[in-house]
Amino acid sequence: MLEEMKQMRARALKYSSYWSSVAADYTRQIYQLEFLNNPMLETLTEREKEIFEKLGSMSTEEIGSALGLNRKTVDSHRDSIRKKLRLKSAKDLAILSREITGFSFGEKTT
Repeated sequence: MLEEMKQMRARALKYSSYWSSVAADYTRQIYQLEFLNNPMLETLTEREKEIFEKLGSMSTEEIGSALGLNRKTVDSHRDSIRKKLRLKSAKDLAILSREITGFSFGEKTT
């Protein structure tokens, strides 16, 4: 399935700007499939998974408010997630979260 999506994305990129948006959708789906099947994901705690899902669309304060956590606690979890996923910066973490927004950690794909 992953290889098929990569081929479809490559074909979509050859055409007009409409098709480039289709290719972007395929890229997002490929990220989701690759990330959800990544063994490093299994190292995240349930709380870290909750926070990761919100990092791409919410500020630290908003995440803390939504989950009933202190700002420093959210910062600590964010740093732990970044290290476990071997990302260099909080910005990289937010970008990754944003790219794969819309999935649930309970869903592992085949």
